[in-house]
Amino acid sequence: MRAPWLATSLLLASALLALALATPGEAHAEAYVSPDWPLTPDGLEVGDSFRLLFVTQEPTSLERLRSLDSLDYFVMDAANAGHSAIWPYSGEFKVLASCGTTDARDHTSTTFTDDDPGVPIYWLTDPRAREDLFGDGSQPGSSGGYNKVADDYRDFYDGSWDSAEVQNQHGHPMLRATLWEPTTVWTGSNRDGTASYATVCQTPAIVGSPDVSGKELEYFVKDRRTYHHVYGLSDVLMVSNLPGAPRAPIVSSVTNDSATIDWYPPASSGATPIFDYNVEIRTVGGSWTGSTPSHWGTDTTLALTGLSPDTEYEVRVLAKNHGADPSGSEVEYGPASPATAFRTHTVTPSAPSILTVFPGGTTATVSWDAPVWKGSPPLHDYDVQFRTAPDGSWLNVKVSGTGGITFTLENLTPDTRYEVRVHANNSSGPGPWSPVADFYTYVIISLEPT
Repeated sequence: MRAPWLATSLLLASALLALALATPGEAHAEAYVSPDWPLTPDGLEVGDSFRLLFVTQEPTSLERLRSLDSLDYFVMDAANAGHSAIWPYSGEFKVLASCGTTDARDHTSTTFTDDDPGVPIYWLTDPRAREDLFGDGSQPGSSGGYNKVADDYRDFYDGSWDSAEVQNQHGHPMLRATLWEPTTVWTGSNRDGTASYATVCQTPAIVGSPDVSGKELEYFVKDRRTYHHVYGLSDVLMVSNLPGAPRAPIVSSVTNDSATIDWYPPASSGATPIFDYNVEIRTVGGSWTGSTPSHWGTDTTLALTGLSPDTEYEVRVLAKNHGADPSGSEVEYGPASPATAFRTHTVTPSAPSILTVFPGGTTATVSWDAPVWKGSPPLHDYDVQFRTAPDGSWLNVKVSGTGGITFTLENLTPDTRYEVRVHANNSSGPGPWSPVADFYTYVIISLEPT
């Protein structure tokens, strides 16, 4: 039986909730949670998967949120400002809504088949908040099952959800505006999660109500200028003793033979703390190997050395813990992070950038920025070449200096179109040419006395 919403609303009338703005988090390669994660539904074991559902505490109109992308960001912001346990997963939440020809079930990857009916869905519930409010010590999941919305996706779209214990992104029960008015949520969907005739990208649009059995996705049609809440649904979360995947590493300080990588720890360390990371690298299309040097400890940065010049690499990171063994005798690897690609520099300098050319009648002053990569060893001078456009012979001038340079070309022909380019040199040779810049010298008018 579903819990009566009226009794729930009366008991929650004094609850105080807060909302803060935050930047949406970044999606993970794979979402693991530890068995003791605060929001892991009770009764789930290692290897079990599930998803979390919430209703945004704040309502919104559809006037400024005109696409699924913008609604996704609204949901991510809510998750990022919600229960602290979901902050690292905030980028994995999506709006449960249909837009145009995109069904809610496709947008949230909740389409099911006979062979794959999907995973259970639970209300995002903070058990501490429930115990404080009801004093019954209830826990999510099997001990009463009060927050289990559906056994799988088929059950989710069968026309009636199993729990009316509606929760917001903080894991607290939703408060109604009035006791007589149910919570309404933009969905633009039919009961089975397909796009309705009035999606959230149209005027008017369908709203559902989690407070009304059988109307969770399809309740009324409302003008898009009115304010209603939004469903947020997480990606699939798996209970695991292993650490999750770190985020994609960030590559910086790239040279011709080295680079520095940094990464964020995974959202979940697993059943035991992370004690080390494996950094793996490969040339694009090659096989993964351990980094040089190897990584040791819990620092989340590593300076790679021994790389080849002008070569495209990929790098990824795996976290290690001791699994479920607190004695530390076991070593377990979590899933790899998404790979980040980068290219090492050439030994010679990169191309300069011509900033300005100020022509005169027989001269032109050319200014350029030094190359971003100065080479190894660093550059020692430049070559400036110029010619009459479009097919004259290039004339070369050697210019000393290592930084940004201003140089004046002389003995040019008036009223003539020229092209100019620059490259930098080091002891290993010349770098690539800058893009060609063209200019016209001025016409010189001689005024003879009469």
